[in-house]
Formats: sequence, C-alpha cells, structure tokens
Amino acid sequence: MNLLNANVLFVQSGIPFYYPSIEMSIYNALQKVVQAVTMVSSKEVIKTAIKTKPDFILVLHGLHPDFNHDVIPMLKHYGYKTGIWLTDDPYYSDLTQHI
Repeated sequence: MNLLNANVLFVQSGIPFYYPSIEMSIYNALQKVVQAVTMVSSKEVIKTAIKTKPDFILVLHGLHPDFNHDVIPMLKHYGYKTGIWLTDDPYYSDLTQHI
C-alpha cells in the first residue's frame, strides 16, 4: 500500500475524556500523509467502510464498552486491513490477545 495514495478509516475510541484531543491529533497527522482519511465513531465503522472502501482501518483503543468486539473480525472477513492502536498495553494484553 502506497501511503500517499491510501484511503484510511480512523475509528474513534468512544472515550469522552483525554482521547478526543488524541484522536484529533491522529486525524490531523493522517491528513498530512495519506490521500484521504475519514474519522468515525465505532457505531458507524461498518457502514462507513462499505461506503468509503478504505485501504486501511485504524481503530483507537477498541476496548470501550460501546465498541462491538465482533466488528474487527467481521471487517477482516470482508478483506479490510485493520489495525488497533492499544494505548494502554501491556495492561490489557489479557483482554486483547483474541483480537
């Protein structure tokens, strides 16, 4: 994947404190290095992925209770390249080893 031509779907953490400023920083940085980036809530990720057909889906945190943990395996099943940015590992490694 050529980053300059990449279309990235960035999925917000859903955590209302601390993370919004981190999310905006990541979003702004991605805008500088990829062709297109879309930022969405975890509830909109599947619908938006189908619509925008991203080259890569980056999920921030992915452990918030509002995040459906079946989403990542489903996206992988449909051929999307996915990544999860686990901000607090190794503290959650026991929870994330199955993702």
